[in-house]
Amino acid sequence: AKVQMLRARAGRAGTLAEAEAAARAAEELIAKHRLCEAEIEAGGGAGETPREEVDPLWSAQLRAPTWHSMLACGLAIHYGCFCYGEERRIGRKYIAVRYRLYGRPSDVSILRYMFAWLTAEISRLSEAE
Repeated sequence: AKVQMLRARAGRAGTLAEAEAAARAAEELIAKHRLCEAEIEAGGGAGETPREEVDPLWSAQLRAPTWHSMLACGLAIHYGCFCYGEERRIGRKYIAVRYRLYGRPSDVSILRYMFAWLTAEISRLSEAE
């Protein structure tokens, strides 16, 4: 609704600077919230709702390599999702054994694809060296 209001303001602005400022603010909102034109036309009510994914992004019996967690968190930030590790206690230590995701399904699916591809490429390159 805010994007629609800003676009309308840009269309009827009295000066060029006012129109540019309203259009810029609308584009910033679109980028920040990852909106598509269909969501904007529907007034923001028809978009995907964030949800927790049932399948973990990554899991193992032992501690995850540090670069796995850094990659998962970096991709989550980039794609507007939230990534968290579930821990398990072994002796006195807690170790992360599973990473779960929260976000819009379309963003989560892209994140999963990029994580799998980058993990495979990093593994391939490290084995080659």
